[in-house]
Amino acid sequence: MDKTRPHPLFKLATELGPLIVFFVANAKYHLFAATGAFMVAVVVAMVASYVVTRHVPMMRSSPPSSSSYSAR
Repeated sequence: MDKTRPHPLFKLATELGPLIVFFVANAKYHLFAATGAFMVAVVVAMVASYVVTRHVPMMRSSPPSSSSYSAR
């Protein structure tokens, strides 16, 4: 498989894994512990993604909408 396009399950795990870790930790412990676990899980997911694809996924940004942007 092409290294720039990982398996869909790997992509799903790296995208949803930190969120699942957060909700499980929040249910078992409290919000501060869940936030810490989420931050660690995000770093682990980014490192795993970099190891597999040699690329860190970036969040796409959209241009400002016409209603919130004034051209003046």
